[in-house]
Amino acid sequence: MPVQIKVTNLENLTKASEEIRLKVFRAAQRAAEEGLNEAKAHHSYIDRTGNLTHSMGMYSRLGDAAPYELIESDSFKGADYLNKVEQMYKDHDMAVAITAGMEYAGIVASRGYTVLEDGERVFLEKIKTYLSAITSK
Repeated sequence: MPVQIKVTNLENLTKASEEIRLKVFRAAQRAAEEGLNEAKAHHSYIDRTGNLTHSMGMYSRLGDAAPYELIESDSFKGADYLNKVEQMYKDHDMAVAITAGMEYAGIVASRGYTVLEDGERVFLEKIKTYLSAITSK
């Protein structure tokens, strides 16, 4: 005899699932903002012009909503690069990225200087903490 499972309240399950998804996204945004702040404050290179540090920004997207972008200056290089990041992640349901938009950011990093590495470290520490808090409730 076949077994039938009756599910009567999918609306509550769907609502709870969406709430968790939103909490995870907000946690990722918060961790990325903290990582971005760390990268801007504690890089190991000397930024004589301020261009590299000002090109750092954060990109995040959830579903079909317009992307949330954080750029602390009017650096067109950073804004242009965030548009490229948008193209990279446009098909993902959820994405968060810390970026450095100057073309030479990779060269600076390849010479042993920290550009985004401290930001990535902080992001990974914070997201682990924030996700643990979400899953423990």
